[in-house]
Amino acid sequence: MFVNKLAPIARRYATDSNVSRMSFEKTLTNEEITKQLTGMFNILSHMKSNKKYKTQDLISDVGFYCYKSKSSIEGAGFGVFSRCDTFIPKGSVVSIYSGTVYANYEPTFLPSIGNKFILQRKDGFLIDGNDRYMSKIIYKSCKTRERYYDTRESKHVELCDDSWLQFRHQTSHQDFCNNSVLNPYAIGHYINSSHENHKNQTQEANVMYFEYEFDRDEWPDDLLQFIPNVHYSTQTMYLRANKCGLIKSIVLVALRDILNGEELFACYKNLVYT
Repeated sequence: MFVNKLAPIARRYATDSNVSRMSFEKTLTNEEITKQLTGMFNILSHMKSNKKYKTQDLISDVGFYCYKSKSSIEGAGFGVFSRCDTFIPKGSVVSIYSGTVYANYEPTFLPSIGNKFILQRKDGFLIDGNDRYMSKIIYKSCKTRERYYDTRESKHVELCDDSWLQFRHQTSHQDFCNNSVLNPYAIGHYINSSHENHKNQTQEANVMYFEYEFDRDEWPDDLLQFIPNVHYSTQTMYLRANKCGLIKSIVLVALRDILNGEELFACYKNLVYT
């Protein structure tokens, strides 16, 4: 019997063992998350149509944004940091975990090789947030499949965003300000784990994972372009009759007030290898 030992998939469960998270999670609702995301996306839509609008202006409209830079933990590579006037309030959606969404029976072996960005939801769906190699090719291919041509407006309509793939080239706040990422909040895949062992340096989690689904029937068509997730197969979206489909996703929510310049850390309850 052949046993694959070449590329064990580190499937990071989107759950948190912190007790405060469990009590805080009860106060969160899909309606509240949708309200926050809709507000963000409306501002991003305005930013896209107004060329004079700069990324830094998000602080005055949204209240904050996040950027990728060298992690404060030695040996951890890059991390995600907050940018705001004072603090990001507890309960705020700070980012979205970008990537291709797979059902647990769909092929993930090849894109999983050497891939540390695969996050697993409780329902078994996987989100591949890797912005390189085969993962990048698969995401861009699926995105092209999802677009359609609006004959009345004579233009293509995008149903998801792939500009988050540019985060790979950002290494500082200055790079972030000079880059034109459509949705700067789609950076959750770069948030480090608070329990990763980097020379015994650990940080308490200040954000948590929240499983969320973008309902295409409920979201305005002009805001779908900011969703940084796409399903590998359309069959996993059309689970309800006469519906346009649910886009499985994960958002990261502040567990407490986060000060300006703080690095964001999440916590994984289990690390499962298959």
